Amino acid sequence: MTGHGRGESVQADCRVEVELSSVNQKHLVLRVALPMGYECLEAQVRSHLIGSGLSRGKVSAHINIDPTDKTRRNRVFIDRDLARECVKELRELARSLRLYGGANMETLMSVPGIVRSEEQSPDRESVWPLVRSAIDRALEGLRAMRSQEGREITARLSLLIEEMRQATGRVRLRAQKSVDRFREHLQEQIRRLTQEPLDEDRLIQEVVIHASRVDITEELDRLNIHYQQLESLVGSRKPVGRTLDFLAQEIFREINTIGSKASDSHISREVVTLKTHLDRFREQVQNVE
Repeated sequence: MTGHGRGESVQADCRVEVELSSVNQKHLVLRVALPMGYECLEAQVRSHLIGSGLSRGKVSAHINIDPTDKTRRNRVFIDRDLARECVKELRELARSLRLYGGANMETLMSVPGIVRSEEQSPDRESVWPLVRSAIDRALEGLRAMRSQEGREITARLSLLIEEMRQATGRVRLRAQKSVDRFREHLQEQIRRLTQEPLDEDRLIQEVVIHASRVDITEELDRLNIHYQQLESLVGSRKPVGRTLDFLAQEIFREINTIGSKASDSHISREVVTLKTHLDRFREQVQNVE
């Protein structure tokens, strides 16, 4: 499901901003972007997002950690061991080349690594409560958008279930009459092709064989059971996307079986209608968590 949320947490020495966005995805895919130096928090961020109830969708979390001026003091570090080693090597080089003069401060300052400055930042672990709080606020906005979309999807799914139920009802009515139509057709064919009296026993036998071959009562009953299961799941506050997808696959198998047994053009057309509604249903289910 799609959605977006933004959260912010501030304390005396740090400000944390979190932006969450999600797009449709069959499984849960998390992408976490943290500032340099705070990568160690990624595992905690992922764990917190998964624990919040997210189960499907491609979710991106962009986290900005901004220390306030109070903590943005640059500290200068001098690597004394490296400086001593440089002086030693330079003096030996001067003696070997018979050069006058020695290492001075200007020379040492130009050696990479001897003098470096670092910006002080809040401790990585101490900033986690701020990050968690900002994530929770962003999740509130994300859930609000997803809930609105969920209500719209629920309405569309309910409509599609009802349309499939109606098409299934029309198939049942047509199927109940198909055996009688076959009997009448067979009688007419026999009368047209032969002048001999009808063998009623033989006729009944052929009708029974045909009725057994095209009987779709069980498939229709199972479809109605699946529709009831779908209706009980649609609109649930629990993650039901995978269950709905599984039931849609089962419905597709039943519809295929009905299509393979159908010897009636009207039933064949209703099978196409059922598959069309089911395809739309499965498309919508991909958006359900």
